[in-house]
Order: sequence, then structure tokens, then C-alpha cells
Amino acid sequence: MDKLNRISEGFEFLSEEEITAERLSTLFNLAYLPAKIDEDNDIVVRDEYTVFINVSDRAKVLWYRIYLEEITDTPREIVESAIVNANSQVVFANLQLVENTLYSDMFLDYRNGLPAHTIVFSLRRLISVTNTLLSVLRESLDAYHRGNTDEGDS
Repeated sequence: MDKLNRISEGFEFLSEEEITAERLSTLFNLAYLPAKIDEDNDIVVRDEYTVFINVSDRAKVLWYRIYLEEITDTPREIVESAIVNANSQVVFANLQLVENTLYSDMFLDYRNGLPAHTIVFSLRRLISVTNTLLSVLRESLDAYHRGNTDEGDS
């Protein structure tokens, strides 16, 4: 626990073995990001969005994901095309559509360990990039809806 108290110094390094749901939940709470562990052993961090983080011991990755919204007012192929467009403009995270639910996700490899500040910064960066992705996606979907409205008015 003593190691996590020094996160503000920015020099804390967590080994592969130290990267656990319990340890990361504590880390996020120390960074003033309210976190808890849910029934699936995911870390749930509440900030601008609710972020779910899964620690994969087998793959040695942290999987960050934000469930955003359901999209039901636009044909799936239009939404998928808009997602490809948004994803092509941003490298850090991806938008995905599962069923009709849109989510943003990213993976962080933790083989050989990670600095604690990288784990926290990645969450904050995901939130920022998700806002950019949503903006690009909404522009595409708005353009689609405007085009359909214009055609219907003729």
C-alpha cells in the first residue's frame, strides 16, 4: 500500500504481478477517480463516463471500455460506415457497435509492468478521445439524417 501512496510523485511502477483489479481500484481512488470492483471482477470507474476496466491475466492487457448509447434511429450500415470514418481519424481508441449499443474501447499491454500514472492517464485519455470520436460520429449521422430529411421534403 505504501507504494500507491507515492503516485503523486509520478515515479511509481507496478510490476505485472502487481497489476490486479484490487490494486488498480485503489490506484484510481487515490487519483480521485471513484472506483469499485463489480461482480465480474471489472474495475468500474465513475467520471465523465462510467469506464469498465478488465485485467486480463492471460493476455496481459487492460481492456478499458465505455458503453455509450443505443442507436436505433439510423440504419446499421450507415452507423457502421460512420464508425469506420470516426475510427480512421483517431488511433488511441475505437468505437464499436454490438447489437445496437455503441461503445468505445482500448487496450493497454502491461507485460513487464507499467508506471501507475500511465494507467490513470490512459483512462483520462480514453475519455477525451471518446468525446472526439462521438463528435465525428454525430457529424456523420447528422449529415445522413439531414440528407434524408431534404430528400423527403422534395
